[in-house]
This record gives sequence, structure tokens and C-alpha cells, in this order.
Amino acid sequence: MNWLSYLNGSSHRTTNWTSFSGQETRGQLDFAAKFTAKQSPAVLAKGILAMLAWDETATLKGIQIPTLIIASSHDKLTVPAASRHMVAVRPNAELVEVAPAGHPGFLERSTSYDSAIAAFVEKCGGSQEQKGALSGFDVRQRNAAPTSEGWKVQVGCHAAPQPEPYLGSLSQSSCTRKRAGVI
Repeated sequence: MNWLSYLNGSSHRTTNWTSFSGQETRGQLDFAAKFTAKQSPAVLAKGILAMLAWDETATLKGIQIPTLIIASSHDKLTVPAASRHMVAVRPNAELVEVAPAGHPGFLERSTSYDSAIAAFVEKCGGSQEQKGALSGFDVRQRNAAPTSEGWKVQVGCHAAPQPEPYLGSLSQSSCTRKRAGVI
């Protein structure tokens, strides 16, 4: 994808088909299409090629901390069956399947994702300060100042104690959200 694809609408059609469940807004679709158009084709190609050889199956059994895996029901890129497999082989893992949602389910169903993360932090015993930070969390907030140290919640991966808070913005490529110790 490049700027010509973005401008003529073909990146919107491709992004709509590959990434979303059909419930997205025009703004969400445009955001995702523009995100791809901004990326260097060489970087995208290297990332895609790296995914073909990447296998961390053996690592799953070694993770000994509570794990939240959030799957999107209509994800064509990371199919829900892969998330169910991770839960089956991962000790101490919990699966939340958000429906209907595609690959960027955190955009389509941000409230469902936020609720799942907040419930997981509550279950893991996150601090009152972290819980307060999560209660007002909105995926549309692009940057926010960290307010506490502690738990790191990574959508699709794991939660672990961290020595320092994280600050960042929405990253579609890694499907992470960052705010006040929450990734």
C-alpha cells in the first residue's frame, strides 16, 4: 500500500476486507488505511517476512504469570483459533473473545477491550491508582501521562509487574495500548 492506494480508495477496500468485521466507522477505516499508507513499504515487507518464520509456541508454557488474551471474532490475520490454542497450552491464561470485531478490535470495540482489561487488572490485584487510571481510559486518547508504576497489561500477551510506568500512543501494528502502566 502507498499514498496512491490511499488516495484512490483501494487501500480502504483492502483494509476493510482484511482487518474489520463490518462494524467499523468511516473514521476507523480511514485511520487504519492511512496508518498503512504512512509506513515504508520496505519496513512493511520486512515485518511480514519476519512473521512467516516467527514461532514462540515453546515460550507459551514458560510464562508463569496471569495472562489475558483478547481475541476478535472476525480477525482474519490473527484467527481466534490461535488465541484459543494459546489459552489451551498456557497455564494461568484467560481468553476474552470480542464480537463482532476484526483485527483492530481495539478500535471497533474499545469499550469491550477496556472492560476486559479493567476486569483482568482487578482480578490480578492492581492498585487503586491503576484501577482509577483504567476507569477513564479511552483508546481514542493518543497520549497520556503515566500516573503509577506497577502492572503491565499487554493485550494478547501477558500481565507482569514492571518497575516503571509506560507512556505511549495507540500502535496498530503491535495491537497494544499504553497508558499509566497499561500496555
